[in-house]
Amino acid sequence: MDRYWEKIANKYGKDVADKLIPYGKTGKDLIANYGEDFINVVKKMAPDDVAQAIELVDEYGDNAIKLILENNSLFYTKTVLKYGEVSQEFSDWDSMKNYFYRKVTNFMSDCKPMNSRVPKNGLQMVEK
Repeated sequence: MDRYWEKIANKYGKDVADKLIPYGKTGKDLIANYGEDFINVVKKMAPDDVAQAIELVDEYGDNAIKLILENNSLFYTKTVLKYGEVSQEFSDWDSMKNYFYRKVTNFMSDCKPMNSRVPKNGLQMVEK
């Protein structure tokens, strides 16, 4: 562990430093740019979730930090940052239904696996 990470470990705890060391310069840059707020995000994350949190903060900055610190899940945070929140009033049921249909359709197409084809004979169980 180099001196920078030793200082981080002494100031914020070894667990925070251990979570950030694998991200090297990106981790250092995010600490420099966002300070305590970013550290608080990292403290909240399980080690497996740190990569996604770093990606969100790196891409969306203060908005990602704010949503995560409000106890929102990473999934919800990413969805809100990418697609936005509902910030309009609807005059009738159809306009609201159409708005959400477009949002869900865009979201579902983003989540679709790259290889979503099913073989002509369908999925079959393989006996071992």
